Amino acid sequence: MLASSASLFRSLPLSATGTATKPTTLLLIPPVLFNQWLETPPFRDAVLGLFAERMADLTGLIDAVAFQRLDQRLAAALLGRGPDLALTHQELADELGTVREMVSRLLRRFEREGWVELARERIHIRDSAALRTVAAALPN
Repeated sequence: MLASSASLFRSLPLSATGTATKPTTLLLIPPVLFNQWLETPPFRDAVLGLFAERMADLTGLIDAVAFQRLDQRLAAALLGRGPDLALTHQELADELGTVREMVSRLLRRFEREGWVELARERIHIRDSAALRTVAAALPN
């Protein structure tokens, strides 16, 4: 996010990748046109609004990484998505700002406790109350 913002506002080249989860249309805007569009208040407000949202997301992630244990963050990430989640360990790791190995280790612990049931790219919540307790626990 910061790299893409730097490329937009400083005219720096950026190499990026993305994954579309549904049919998508991609529009590439040359820097000159982007700068012209920034002169119009609705476009500028939309760009700065997206930038502010991403900064808030980044600040929230930094706060969570710095002040919450990973097991709390993982339990919270599993809740509120229904009992059956179609998620990979890597997707959870990316969402939580950690590595897949740590997420896998914690999910196996959650499974041993009987809170979740794991299958390939699937997580079934068996005890959401236990996960809520972990998610709400105060850091040591």
